Amino acid sequence: MNLHTPNDEALAGQGQGFQEQSKSNAVDSDAERARDQAIGAIAPRSHTKRLADVTAKLAIQGFSLYPLHDDSLLVTQWGMSKVLPSVEAAERFLAMVGGAG
Repeated sequence: MNLHTPNDEALAGQGQGFQEQSKSNAVDSDAERARDQAIGAIAPRSHTKRLADVTAKLAIQGFSLYPLHDDSLLVTQWGMSKVLPSVEAAERFLAMVGGAG
C-alpha cells in the first residue's frame, strides 16, 4: 500500500512539502502566546511559581495540594483534608509539617 500522493516527491524536492507545516507552527505559536498572556492575566507569574513550588514540596512530604475555585487551596493526606486560604497559608503549613520553606 502506498500512502504517498504522486506529487509528494516533486514537492519534497522543491522544499514545498513543508509549507502547510510551517503555517500551522506559526498559528500554534500565536495560540501559545495568547494562552500564556491569558494565564499571566489570571495569576501573576511569581504567584504561579510559588504555588508550583509549595505543591512540589508538599508532595515530597506526602501531601496533595489542589486549587479551589475561590483561590483557596485544599491540602490532603491519608483521607484527611484542610482548606488553606492562600499560597502564603500553604507555605506556613509546609513549614509546620517539616518541609523546607
